[in-house]
Amino acid sequence: MGDYPWASYQYPYHNYNASGSSLIASKIEVIDGYPISVFKLSRPATYKPNDNSYVGSISSGYEIATTSSTTGSSSGNEDFMIFYKLKNPTTGRWENLVKDVYGYGFVDLDLAAGSMPNDRTVC
Repeated sequence: MGDYPWASYQYPYHNYNASGSSLIASKIEVIDGYPISVFKLSRPATYKPNDNSYVGSISSGYEIATTSSTTGSSSGNEDFMIFYKLKNPTTGRWENLVKDVYGYGFVDLDLAAGSMPNDRTVC
């Protein structure tokens, strides 16, 4: 997760939600039959599909979900973490984050803007 001094404290990032200035156990939902950690975006975030073919954006307040803290380090996106699902705010249904054969993408954690529980992008 980049060369930031706080990076080692982010693993396993997906096991913790932020609550004020504290970390708490992640909210878990069963999605498509599997337990998955759910997060809410505290500010808008960008994401890229697995092949880095474009950059998309997700609005603040949206919920996203993942099962791991895998980063995009092999593709040069160290500050991006894998996410599989996005909750459609209109229907309330979980959908694939990326509409391609893989269904997942990498969301920018924007650690330079905040890495503490009270200011991180993914809460």
